[in-house]
Amino acid sequence: MKKILSFIMVLMLCGVLASAQTHPVKGLVTGPDGSPLPGITIQVKGTTTATASDASGHFEVSAGDDATLVFTELGSRSKALKLTVAPHWK
Repeated sequence: MKKILSFIMVLMLCGVLASAQTHPVKGLVTGPDGSPLPGITIQVKGTTTATASDASGHFEVSAGDDATLVFTELGSRSKALKLTVAPHWK
């Protein structure tokens, strides 16, 4: 029983440490003419973390400081953008 509890405690600690390294990233997806683009999938590259832009093009996803976000429109090509975190945000 102690081994199981210790294992659970280690898993919880790993989860806390991993979540401490991510931050909410908010944004607005727009087209070339500046109009909002709804339904764009935004995924943190190399993870299963993803979201979609809402009806007004806004999104929020949790990502690390050095993450790359991949934006995909249904049936279209993807665009990858590397996050740049301002030093005062760290």
